[in-house]
Amino acid sequence: MELLADGEVIGVDNNSLTIEEGKFAQATVSFTAASGDSILGKNLGIRLLNLNIAEGTEVNFDNVSLKAESLIAHPITADQTLFGKDGVQYCSVKGK
Repeated sequence: MELLADGEVIGVDNNSLTIEEGKFAQATVSFTAASGDSILGKNLGIRLLNLNIAEGTEVNFDNVSLKAESLIAHPITADQTLFGKDGVQYCSVKGK
C-alpha cells in the first residue's frame, strides 16, 4: 500500500502484516508534511498492490480510506498560558 502526492510515493507499507487466509487486518500509512513542504497542495492518492509473488496468491482490500488533516498553528493570546517540560512547550487555552 502506498500513499501518493501527485503520483509521487510519500509513504509505504511494504507487507508489514501477516494475515491468515479469509481474515482482514488494518494497515496504516501516514505522512506528516512540514511547513512549506513541496507536497502541500498536491493531489493525494492510495495505490494498492499485491506483493505476493506465489502463483495464484491473491490479496483483497476492504474499507480503504484516505484521511487528510490540517494542523493550523495559532498565535498565543492573552487568555492562554504557556508552560514547558523537558524542552517541549505546551499551550493551555482557557475556556475552550
